[in-house]
Amino acid sequence: MGSGLCAPSPADDLQVSDMLRRVARFESNHDLQGSWRSYITDLVNDLESASPSPRRTLRVLVASLVSTGMLETVAYNMKRLSRNRAGDVFKLALFHYLAEEGQVPSLESSMESTLRPHIALEHAGGGCKPMFWRRLTPDLVAGVGYLWV
Repeated sequence: MGSGLCAPSPADDLQVSDMLRRVARFESNHDLQGSWRSYITDLVNDLESASPSPRRTLRVLVASLVSTGMLETVAYNMKRLSRNRAGDVFKLALFHYLAEEGQVPSLESSMESTLRPHIALEHAGGGCKPMFWRRLTPDLVAGVGYLWV
């Protein structure tokens, strides 16, 4: 791989197609993970070298419905996102849909230090996605380059 952003070789296309087929079949092994990581790294490097302008920090707000059991996964993902090479900034809007109205669950100490700095909004109580999304006010999303809902 790594034949360049503008002109991928037929061999690159076949290799990527094979990886995507394997992922779609839920295959997972170290070889596939290493190949995918290598492909993504090459792609990012090609994109960075092809960029005509200086890179700006991307600000992302991740709005997600969560249950208490999901918070460990959210914390794991935030740790990984926070270590990104580009210095992009990630904030969270967490909607605890199984919690009682107004009763935001407390975070376990292991997740507190990971999640708390990133939480821009927390809400507890029942509702549907559009009800939660209405809580994403213009002030909250000001300066956000990407809203991930």
